[in-house]
Amino acid sequence: MYRITRVLLCLVLLGSHVEASQRQGFALRLPGARQERIEPELSQIRVVPGTASPVYVPAVRENSISLIDSSYNGYGLMTGEPNPLSWDPDNGRLVAAYRHWAGAGSGVLGAATSEDDGQTYTTYTNINQGTVFQAGLYPSAFATPDYPIVVWNEYGGGGGVQDGRAFYSYDQGGYGAGQFTAPTDIHNNPTANDLWQGTPAISYANDGSMYLNTVFADWTAPRNKYLFRTSTNGAWDGTALTWESPYQILDMQNDFLSTATANYVSNGVLDINDAGVGYFVVSGYWQDTTAIHDHTLFIKQTLDYGATWSEWIHISDQIMDTYFRTVIPDSILNDYDQPWVTLPSNWTPFATYDLDVITDDAGGCHIIAGVLPSASGGVYPGWSEECGLYHFYSPQNDLSNWEINFVGSLRNAWLLNDPGWQHVFPNFARDTELDNTLYATWYNWPDMNAPVSYFDIFAAYSIDNGATWSAPINLTNTTDDTFNEIDPHLARRAANGTIKLLFQVPDYNVPTVNPPSLSEDYKNLLYVMSYDFFEDSEIDLVPGSTCADWENAIVIGTTPGEFSTDGVTEPLEPGQYYINSVIQNTGTIDAVFGENQSVWKVYLDGQEIQNWGGTTNSILQHRITPEQFYWRWQNSREIDNAGRVQAGNQNTLTGQSEPLRRMPVSTATVDNIPHHQPGIPINTQVDTREIIFQESFETWPNGWLLNDTFGDGETWFQTDLSAYSGVYSASVTSQYEFTMQGLRSPIIDLSDYSGETVALTFFQRDDYAGSDVYHEVDIWANGMVEEAYELMPPTTNWEPITIDLSDYAGMSNVQIEFYYLGDYPDVWYVDQVQLVTSSTSILPVVPAGTCMPGFSSNPVYLESGNHELRVETDPDHVLAELDETNNSYTRTISVNGPNLPGNLEWSHSFGALNAKNAYAVLPTADNGLLTLTY
Repeated sequence: MYRITRVLLCLVLLGSHVEASQRQGFALRLPGARQERIEPELSQIRVVPGTASPVYVPAVRENSISLIDSSYNGYGLMTGEPNPLSWDPDNGRLVAAYRHWAGAGSGVLGAATSEDDGQTYTTYTNINQGTVFQAGLYPSAFATPDYPIVVWNEYGGGGGVQDGRAFYSYDQGGYGAGQFTAPTDIHNNPTANDLWQGTPAISYANDGSMYLNTVFADWTAPRNKYLFRTSTNGAWDGTALTWESPYQILDMQNDFLSTATANYVSNGVLDINDAGVGYFVVSGYWQDTTAIHDHTLFIKQTLDYGATWSEWIHISDQIMDTYFRTVIPDSILNDYDQPWVTLPSNWTPFATYDLDVITDDAGGCHIIAGVLPSASGGVYPGWSEECGLYHFYSPQNDLSNWEINFVGSLRNAWLLNDPGWQHVFPNFARDTELDNTLYATWYNWPDMNAPVSYFDIFAAYSIDNGATWSAPINLTNTTDDTFNEIDPHLARRAANGTIKLLFQVPDYNVPTVNPPSLSEDYKNLLYVMSYDFFEDSEIDLVPGSTCADWENAIVIGTTPGEFSTDGVTEPLEPGQYYINSVIQNTGTIDAVFGENQSVWKVYLDGQEIQNWGGTTNSILQHRITPEQFYWRWQNSREIDNAGRVQAGNQNTLTGQSEPLRRMPVSTATVDNIPHHQPGIPINTQVDTREIIFQESFETWPNGWLLNDTFGDGETWFQTDLSAYSGVYSASVTSQYEFTMQGLRSPIIDLSDYSGETVALTFFQRDDYAGSDVYHEVDIWANGMVEEAYELMPPTTNWEPITIDLSDYAGMSNVQIEFYYLGDYPDVWYVDQVQLVTSSTSILPVVPAGTCMPGFSSNPVYLESGNHELRVETDPDHVLAELDETNNSYTRTISVNGPNLPGNLEWSHSFGALNAKNAYAVLPTADNGLLTLTY
């Protein structure tokens, strides 16, 4: 079971708009059926057109943002399936389609076109004039080389219950002419189906022929989906398009699970590349849930521009369950005043209804979709930070295997009733100039601890075809939380690191739906943004091979310290060595990293050994914050330096029914000890400048106190069975029965380090971690326990732990205690304990033109043979750099000595010598010499 703590301020958070946007509980289970997004009938508030609204444009270097128009309400952009913005970067043309504020109705369609890459726009209104009610919804736009096209559906004049009807219109005079054709039916029998929410795709063959495909959902039972297709012979000459008869691409009754009152299938998304390879994707339950159990992703493939389609392909239960049951925790701490809660044992991952698909040049299928846990027909939108967007990739010819990668969390937005888990959608774009470069956008609540909820637009990018993704970037980042940016739509094409984005900003002073409950129920301002990820970047991080006084970007020595040249000469002898490294920012602006972001990493033979950067309070196991739980030991302040209160039996303290008693903040007293639960990500390396205290346990006990709390003699001991480095480590086990044991350090004087960053680092491993165990690190000050850090049971491999002790900098009497409560056969090992301090900023910054060294205090053991050391700057692609190809430096180290297999066998006969015939062969050093004792 994967168990993780989530501790957050439990408040009822009000949105910035008139109606409260309430934060729901982490463990709240909601119905999993799809909710259609449609403008409420007979609920419009009559507002005079032209009502002035405040305009706010964030001043961000990479942005250019244009206010192009306004909409009566936001229902035109509130779903992700349409593509209301299209960009032709080759010709610098953009087309945006939207619901325009004109006249009394909300369904008037407008368009905006640009012929200079968005520097200026021409707007048009009444695109859908002449339809039954002029009630246009869910428009899409196409910036073809010569003629802008708009595709949409109308409410009225169609078939079925909702009367949905599909139309298109184009400017027959070309860009800027303003000669949009009258709305023309796409369906050759428009009353046969109830068509809504089209998802379009446009492709161009080598001869210039244009292929336009769009899938509309029929909102009348059985809710099938239909593909409409048109094409030209060569480049389009501006004559009317001829649409083929609809093709039923999804058969709800025979393929998918649905009921008379509940729909579990998404509307679907579509993309086809210029070679004619494409995909139509939905999420849903298969009709036979015994064959396919999960609410997963289903794909159809075309190889001929949509003329023919494959049968359904799906991402299997095995792939989904194996990945997500590892990523999403089974148990969480449910809010401030609630106990641990656990998902049902049979929970499964649930692919949300909001998704997008894009096809790369090689025909690979890229899907971005939300994923959250589900059980018994319901879902848990706010369960954990792992609830969010994931990228699924499969090459064209291998759609049975899928790579899955995390893109960004949506838990914050999903916790709110507005927007909720069914009202935030992702969008994809593909760079037509930069190979393997993808972009994704969405909107989210950036700070759950803020007094009000507000929304910004976020993006992430990948430069390796989706294998890794940058940290989410806040594109709008408005400092005034009364301005919310919502419903972003990416143009499908990007170029040279630049994306084009259409989004809306609600004016909460002008409600247009009565009563307003969503951000789309107000007047909305429409913006187009251009964001440049790469081209204007002035940052370039490189391994610091040319840094002054540095012999190489990687140097090696036999002792820790601030050395910048090799302290040994190759070939080396087998043994322990310290690896220092340096990087440089050769750009003209500072490289600033955020929380949990790596500046650079060092690898030994492909294995990460150092991770520099990201050392912030929020990613260390840091001091408790007021909104978290406090825990209290019985009579905690009466514990003196001799040891803890003796336990009566098992893990029960004297006078207590359990060793730790949870207390809410409101009743916490000065005697309470902050108790830190595991689950906060921890850094694997501290950027050290000075080692304050260190212990390798090569000498025992070397001033450490063996705290036999349980009184059974099963104290910590020195062992040579396992060590991170050297020969010995400290260990404890219970020898068949429960025990409680502490190992407390000598007094450490931190009085000279006031105001500096101080961190405790150590390595741990465990044997038989599955048994009943409890591992803890206690921080003592002036003879009393101040903080307790509960550790997740370690694995059988040595792993690094870092704890921020900066709050104790300046104190003269600090101690560290490793505390163990366990039952046989658990064995806990601890090694290489250090307190270190750094004079660098907690948030890593590499100033322009400077070098940043990494002086390691943890040795590595080099065996005989050749070893590869490698430095990777910005290994997680967080930054947009001038040059993304110069981030790696490799050095090969040669080590002498025999290349021995696992066992050395030696046979020799000895006669009696002085009446003795016993002998032993023992190693005396790491140089391969043996001593024969007999």
